Amino acid sequence: MTNLTLKMLETMRTKANTEFMAWWPLLNAELTRRGWGEAGFSDAKGCWEMGEAPETAAQQLIAVWS
Repeated sequence: MTNLTLKMLETMRTKANTEFMAWWPLLNAELTRRGWGEAGFSDAKGCWEMGEAPETAAQQLIAVWS
């Protein structure tokens, strides 16, 4: 792994380093910050399973919901 990849794993919350029930509120906080409602279980779980960071998942969900 490169140093950048290691740094990202240390700072980004993903399935690799965050349990779902801790990750989901981070996603909802990001969605709220962007002016959207909270994600349902299925949407959130799917993004977490794919290994997304909350910020990336929020961006993708907004694109789908728009």
